[in-house]
Amino acid sequence: MSQPKYTYETYPFPSPTLLSSPPPNFSLLVHKYASVRLEALLTSPSAFGSTHEIENAFTTAEWERRVWREGFVVLVCVAKPVCDSGVVELNTITSNNLGHLEGDWVGIATLLGPISKASYGLPPESGGPEIGSDEEETRWHMTGLYTSPEHRRKGLAKMIINSAMAYARNRTLHSSSPSGKQQNVRLRIMIRPDNIDVVSLYAALGFVDAGRCTGVEAFKANGDETLIERRMNSPGMRPEMMVVRIGLVMERLESLVVEAI
Repeated sequence: MSQPKYTYETYPFPSPTLLSSPPPNFSLLVHKYASVRLEALLTSPSAFGSTHEIENAFTTAEWERRVWREGFVVLVCVAKPVCDSGVVELNTITSNNLGHLEGDWVGIATLLGPISKASYGLPPESGGPEIGSDEEETRWHMTGLYTSPEHRRKGLAKMIINSAMAYARNRTLHSSSPSGKQQNVRLRIMIRPDNIDVVSLYAALGFVDAGRCTGVEAFKANGDETLIERRMNSPGMRPEMMVVRIGLVMERLESLVVEAI
């Protein structure tokens, strides 16, 4: 039997940036996101700061608060099966205008931003580069990148990363900055330096070494400050490891000409 064929696209999950209120099927979408996130924590536990044990204990309300936050957007990679005739076959999950999210969710990432210079900056001992002012650049932080093992080696991680950069770029281009002004878009990630494949992936996409971070700094940057104590008290966790500066910070910087709206 031939393997099924798919088309892949990345879309933003409903967020306060995009909608004035959660859509009618929000709970269903949150449940689907939570399933993928928990799968990620089980499948690739060493890739994330948090753990399956911590997040599996979240209530429905906690999951909803995590995805519906100002300055946060979850990016979802959707796989849509294509039959031999070339027609896309869908399993309907929504009855409203969010039909683009129908299909199998095979990848996710979370993008935070734009972030002020004061909130984005790390201490001097991080060894990071000088960053521009809030008038000169927008800053974004990406975390939680995951792709389903069944759909890997198809460029999905690269697609999601580029979608994050495109989202940040689009938000910057449609800002209220003066027309014709050059502005930078800075996208940051924090990862384990010993994950050579992941480091190579980001490097190939234009990310460069931007210093080192601690576990505590990574949790805060990810918007997970409330989980720090739980992580420190996790079984087998040595709390002192959360303050060791061993995490790799990588950034990608682009220059744009902003158009006023």
